[in-house]
Amino acid sequence: GTITIKNVSKTAVSAFLSVLNKMGASYEFQGDDLTVWYGGETFSPVEVTSSPAPGFITDWLPALTVLLTQVKGESTLTDTIYLGKWDFVRDLNRMGAKINLNEDSVVIQGPTSFYGVTLDIENIRAGNALLLATLCSETSCDLRGTEYLSVLHENLLEKLQKLGAKILILDKNPSKTPPTSTEDL
Repeated sequence: GTITIKNVSKTAVSAFLSVLNKMGASYEFQGDDLTVWYGGETFSPVEVTSSPAPGFITDWLPALTVLLTQVKGESTLTDTIYLGKWDFVRDLNRMGAKINLNEDSVVIQGPTSFYGVTLDIENIRAGNALLLATLCSETSCDLRGTEYLSVLHENLLEKLQKLGAKILILDKNPSKTPPTSTEDL
């Protein structure tokens, strides 16, 4: 469908939008509002290397990894900032992805049909990727540790529900203490 994100700094996301453009994704800015839609287009695989801002920042790699699992063909992502921070790839492969992991890069073969498994979020970086993958899954997933997501994303699960995501929040009071700041992540 179509989604509009309000108050987006075009400068801050220009490197991400450049990758979406190379893939063939549809988006447009109207003032500070970014509208993104999917109308059945076929996306192209890409090769992306992270770099400090204003380049493609490393924090975007997990989300792009999941997106590229849905693209037909082979894509390569390289992280030049944090070597070995691909811990979420193991779980994506458990869900059906075909991702080869190297120390500083991943090679993604798509498309993937994700299926449900039980997943534990251990950090915000992995959590973003695992949440996106569960939203793409053809069957239900048990995603534990969503309290990590609430540190950076206010009411994220509720917002996704408003967009049509089928999310059942089982335990709003987890037994372990949720992180209270990004320093705890």
